[in-house]
Amino acid sequence: MKRTDLQETAALAHLTLDESELIRAFPAFEQMLEFFAAMQGAATDPSVGSSAHSRVVSAAHFRPDTTDSCTEPMDLITNAGEHDGRFIVIPNVL
Repeated sequence: MKRTDLQETAALAHLTLDESELIRAFPAFEQMLEFFAAMQGAATDPSVGSSAHSRVVSAAHFRPDTTDSCTEPMDLITNAGEHDGRFIVIPNVL
């Protein structure tokens, strides 16, 4: 990545970076792009997922209260505290 690319990206993000900030930020941006490239490569590589690194998760891995044998939805709403019919009331915190 060239410094001009970094400047254009910063401008698109509405960041005003002076020369010293660009110099300090450049290695971190390059590293971030390397991470993105690695993630994109892993997502498009058909051998990923069929290798020894893939892991199969069994149903025993999950907590019992998150399985399909969960209580009825209305029981969950009733236990949630304040509710309005079939909806849970969440207080406005702003």
